[in-house]
Amino acid sequence: MNLFKKALCGAAGVAVALAAASAAQAYENPHNTLVRTLKEAGVEFVSKTPHCEGRYGFFGSVGGALVIGLCENNIETLEQLYATTRHEAIHVAQLCKAAIGAPQVVAGFALLKPEANPYYMARAQDNGWHILGYPEEGWEIEAEAFVLTNTWTAQQVEAQVKRYCF
Repeated sequence: MNLFKKALCGAAGVAVALAAASAAQAYENPHNTLVRTLKEAGVEFVSKTPHCEGRYGFFGSVGGALVIGLCENNIETLEQLYATTRHEAIHVAQLCKAAIGAPQVVAGFALLKPEANPYYMARAQDNGWHILGYPEEGWEIEAEAFVLTNTWTAQQVEAQVKRYCF
């Protein structure tokens, strides 16, 4: 191989390596993007509160502000953190859907996929969700969030937040 061809092959290799490095730098964890979208929707995040007793996270209204609690003392792995973030973000989307006038509102929340709810109730319990740990009026909402947490990606959850909260 002549010197020109070697230089071209070498330059092409460097270009590919630079493009790969650039793509790697451009990657952002989808859960970070989800958190940013939630903050843009007006959700605040807390990590240490009395509400964290015995749980990974919670979503609610505290002093008029929408708050997601990610209970760092109870979360032991990144997957638990990511799943908890997705779960609570699903509740945000459910709340926003109810606020824009969804036809079926349960305890202030609207199901994102009401047609699938009987399936979600059964699947959530089959997968270890303890239904009796929640007030009866919230069973459908929690079952949906429980199942979607384990089937939707952060991008899919973020799409629902954007759809109903903006």
